[in-house]
Amino acid sequence: MQKEEILSQVRTFLRTEGLLLPAKPVKEFYAQVFKLAGFGIGGLLTLSGRKAGEMGARMVKEMSEKERFSYEEVCLYAEAFLKETRVARLELYEIKDGKVEMSFLSTVFAEAIGKSRKPVCLPVAGALGGFFTEMLGERWDCREVSCRARGDERCSFLLQRR
Repeated sequence: MQKEEILSQVRTFLRTEGLLLPAKPVKEFYAQVFKLAGFGIGGLLTLSGRKAGEMGARMVKEMSEKERFSYEEVCLYAEAFLKETRVARLELYEIKDGKVEMSFLSTVFAEAIGKSRKPVCLPVAGALGGFFTEMLGERWDCREVSCRARGDERCSFLLQRR
């Protein structure tokens, strides 16, 4: 399936099923949750992201009416969802040796927190892991390996089968 067709499908889906929220209050909410709960909330944010990623993937499967997806298609659908929801802008992805690395210029979560000693894009890591798991029918884990909030150039995530 072509990238333009995937993007069009996701846009159409989000227009009919999505919820539009202003970014500033969402960022402020996330920043306050982090301040109040600290990094102890990481597991909850990752799990919530994973569940959201799984749901998104189930919607993609229904929308596309396909049974099987290539790694490339999964990356393109993930890119389209994150871009169209304005959660993150994908800069590049690389599929190599059964692993996928996705690098984003930034995420709404890194922007919300500003500066941190640790990666803060836990919901994105969870969502990507859940999305890949559901789309490919096997368990995938994802971890953030670089984060703009930590001073890195970009927010990068490494996905691999468990």
